[in-house]
Order: sequence, then C-alpha cells, then structure tokens
Amino acid sequence: MFPSTFGADTLRVFSRLQKNSIRYFNEFSIQFTNHFRHNRRRPKDVVALFNIKQNEGEFLSKFVDHFRRALAEIRDVSKILVVHAFKEALLFDDKGIYNSIVLNTPTI
Repeated sequence: MFPSTFGADTLRVFSRLQKNSIRYFNEFSIQFTNHFRHNRRRPKDVVALFNIKQNEGEFLSKFVDHFRRALAEIRDVSKILVVHAFKEALLFDDKGIYNSIVLNTPTI
C-alpha cells in the first residue's frame, strides 16, 4: 500500500532497492531525502535580480512585473541593491527610462 502513494520517479527509485536492504523507516527516509535533495527548490538571493534583463521590445510594465515577481522571492535585500539591479536590467536608450534613471540620476 505504501508504494502506491509514490510518483513515477519515486516508484522507480523504490523498486530498484535491493530486497531487505533497508531495515528501518529511518534508513529509508535518509536514503530517500539524499536521493531527491537535488529537486529541492532553493530560495533565490540578490544575484537573481542581477541576472534579469529587459528584452528588446519588452514593454516596461511587463518587465517591471517580472522584476517584482523575482524580488518577492528574495528575503532581506537592501534597497540600494534593488535599485542597482533594476538599473542594470534596463535596456539602453538615450531618451527614455534608462536615460532618466541611470544617466541623469536625481540627487536626493
């Protein structure tokens, strides 16, 4: 009954175990988690923001939505790094948003 709850990948791994190779559930648990650890989703860090780039022809609103979704997955990031990542991600244009944010940075 227990194997019937497994997905295809898990069932494949389970069926390849040698008979009587695991005596206790704790042993199975350790082997199982070690085998599937690579599938665990890791939290994103600030580097993920610097990997985002605005695509040629992409509307600014779509790009900002993409950037915000990525930012929502990152914890404890400084505002300065967010601003730098956003500026680095923008396409260069000498008249539009890039110019107003990056080339002519307002003083505070």
